[in-house]
Amino acid sequence: MMKKMALSLIAGACILSLSAGQALAEDCLTKSTLKKHGIGVDYAHTALSSFSHRGDFVYLIQNTDFEQARKGQFSEVVVVPIHNGKFVEESIKRLPLGAPVTGVDYAMLTPDQKEMIIVTRSGATFARLDMQTGETKTLHEHIAGKPGFRAYPEILYYVNGKMFIKGYFYDGQDFADVDCTATFDPAQNGVLAFDRVYDIELQEAKLKPRNEVFTDVDCAFYAAKDKKTGNMKVYAWNPPTFKEPTQIDECKEFISFWGASNRMVYATQKLNNLYQLALYDVKTKTKTVIIDDAQSPYKNVFLSSDGSTVLCTDTKNRVNRATYFYADKATGWKLTPTADLGTRTALFGPTRLADDGSYFVIYSDRRLDLYRTR
Repeated sequence: MMKKMALSLIAGACILSLSAGQALAEDCLTKSTLKKHGIGVDYAHTALSSFSHRGDFVYLIQNTDFEQARKGQFSEVVVVPIHNGKFVEESIKRLPLGAPVTGVDYAMLTPDQKEMIIVTRSGATFARLDMQTGETKTLHEHIAGKPGFRAYPEILYYVNGKMFIKGYFYDGQDFADVDCTATFDPAQNGVLAFDRVYDIELQEAKLKPRNEVFTDVDCAFYAAKDKKTGNMKVYAWNPPTFKEPTQIDECKEFISFWGASNRMVYATQKLNNLYQLALYDVKTKTKTVIIDDAQSPYKNVFLSSDGSTVLCTDTKNRVNRATYFYADKATGWKLTPTADLGTRTALFGPTRLADDGSYFVIYSDRRLDLYRTR
């Protein structure tokens, strides 16, 4: 078992013994503090969602307790404010989600952060949460006898003020059209809020993509297994043109990836069995190798929404602990220990990177930690 480390709480921050090899966090909320605010630490019931666009809060989604569920509120958004690199504990708030939300498939803030768009009921329903009042409003839902749209929640982000999504339209008899990409306008209601961009089902049937990630309306990345060699081939793809995808890499194993702003960072096991971490930029058509011929993989990769910062972990067979590294243009895309952690390890858990890459947060089974990246 891991040795217990001395813990001191100073002004709400967690400072752990550096001699024991533990990280010095910019700030953290302990398990007892989370529980005091009704925030669970069970992954099955509470999930770290994301930073706000401006980085002034993080939000989590969790199931409600029995009393709230009896009132028809089965899920809630937990908002944890951040100011000057510190959690603002006294301003934590919980926003119960009423009808039509029965569970959260995906949630995303609008660009002005005033509202949150929530996809629920397996992509059939879209709702809007007012972040100030906590009011929930239905934007689109399945109604028998009426046409509509059902979304796949794995693609959901904003393009020019509208949400870019993947799913399919259906008619009044519930007959589904082919899979397509579409934009969703939160200012509209019903099926009129959806506008088809391009059909994608036939292309995907031909390409058989795995680990697909869209970074823009006309930019996607994916990996596919080569039937002859058994190797994984990595592609950049422009679906609207219906042109053949461009192969950008070939590897033995495609381990982890994250895409944003026409870039993808990805970790692979090379054909020589060593490991590599790389960044590919569609606009410049260049691959930048961040780390090469490593003896162990750099897993759990992240890319900030603006595409400026890479974050990854090195676990090296540790249990529930990891060392975090970052790379950006200023470092020449050289892997560098993060500012607060250095080469020390941190408790590992679901991690999110701020839109500008300046901070990252870790939600472990013990606490919520906030660290400076650089």
